[in-house]
Amino acid sequence: MFKIAEYDLVSIGRNGMGSVDVKVEGFWSSNPIILYIHRYWDVWTVRVSNSSGGRDTEEVESDVVAYKNYAAALTAMCDLGAEIQKEFPKMEAAYQAEQAMIDADVPMGESRAMKLMEEMAQTGSYANVYRRGSEHPYLVECVRREKTKYYFGGSVIAKRDLIAKLAGMSTRSGIAAKLTGPSIYKLVTA
Repeated sequence: MFKIAEYDLVSIGRNGMGSVDVKVEGFWSSNPIILYIHRYWDVWTVRVSNSSGGRDTEEVESDVVAYKNYAAALTAMCDLGAEIQKEFPKMEAAYQAEQAMIDADVPMGESRAMKLMEEMAQTGSYANVYRRGSEHPYLVECVRREKTKYYFGGSVIAKRDLIAKLAGMSTRSGIAAKLTGPSIYKLVTA
């Protein structure tokens, strides 16, 4: 009939938003019905979005059966939305805990960002930068050929845009020094 995708309300709470999809037998789309969970200002909301995604007559030949599946999935998703609304206090607690971690993680500021970029340009090294409150680094690379190019997370970025982005990143960010292999780096903080 239908399968509701796995979801994590604590993760959705920490991010302040998320979604839950459902796959309905008889329809092409992998998510013809979606619950969107958002925190707008200080209020959590659940919205239901649906589009048939097109009929898959090879999976379920009968329109009647396929649309009964769709109706059952829509009902189940609305019921799930009502259950998620009961979890808003738990999600808000996760959101507030995440915000406290972000607030406690000081941003590096523009002058330190400029020093980090200058050091990368001089040494041709990499930097691991962290979003405030996050433990997952982004790789920033400086490549010098005819002119200096900067890459953030694998994409080219203008110097002034990178400075602005880095200024808001965590002070835990720093130059990554090569250890034993070409893709193994150790964080060296300044």
